[in-house]
Amino acid sequence: MLNLIQPKYVMPVHGFFYMQKLFADLAENTLQLPPDHCILASNGQIIEMTKEKIYVTNKFVTANYVMVDGLGVGDVGEVVLRDRETLAKDGMFIITIIIDAKTGEIRTMEIVSRGFVFMKDSHELIKETKNQVASILKRSLANITPQLLMSHIYAMYSGTK
Repeated sequence: MLNLIQPKYVMPVHGFFYMQKLFADLAENTLQLPPDHCILASNGQIIEMTKEKIYVTNKFVTANYVMVDGLGVGDVGEVVLRDRETLAKDGMFIITIIIDAKTGEIRTMEIVSRGFVFMKDSHELIKETKNQVASILKRSLANITPQLLMSHIYAMYSGTK
């Protein structure tokens, strides 16, 4: 491609810096370009061009990475990225429980694991976890009525105490 286009100047703009350097070296050797015709600049670094030459200045403009999450561009905050990194490293374990409002009995309990254990290979772990959670809930709910529990949950999510 370089031989076909025969550029007078080359400035790689994509990839890690070492990749840009490798491409600049390739262009320099393939096209026999002088070193000052292969421009390497950092993100945000200002390049000045005249009719006679192109050169890299010591001036910079603010340039940040734009994160894309599939739903929007640039709207992913630092906290979201940190959470995603933690989830990718550690995984997550979600326990969903439905408690009968009248009796206080556990109706259903579901456990979902992502990036923690493979559910199909962990039947015994899931079963033991369900038993432990049920035991903890029975002890915790022994002194609280389902109505009181519901009022606490409602207050927590409605912003009232």
